[in-house]
Amino acid sequence: MPKVAIAESLSDWESLVASASGLSFDDALVSENLAELRTLLEKAKELHVQRMRLEGERRATARALAEITEQAKIIASRIRSKLKGVYGPNSSQLIRFGIRPRPLARSDSPPEPFSSAFKEE
Repeated sequence: MPKVAIAESLSDWESLVASASGLSFDDALVSENLAELRTLLEKAKELHVQRMRLEGERRATARALAEITEQAKIIASRIRSKLKGVYGPNSSQLIRFGIRPRPLARSDSPPEPFSSAFKEE
């Protein structure tokens, strides 16, 4: 039920209870229904207030989550950038960090293993 419909319903029921309460009814069924409507109206008001409070909390939580997610993305990007700087953008070592290495150009040869840089004489 849309928020406007709830507010309109509450207002409608309040006016019905207020206007019908001023009349004297000999009909027990109408008096009983009026008392039941009064009880249901109070419960509906309480639930409406609770729903509005929870909606406000949900929005605040969603906003905080979005801010934290954005900060985490920035930090993760910095870490990935640093790892690319340490291992090189073409290194297969990046895979273990969830980073796809940059593909080699057709004319490039695969990088030499690090241990071969220190050849024995």
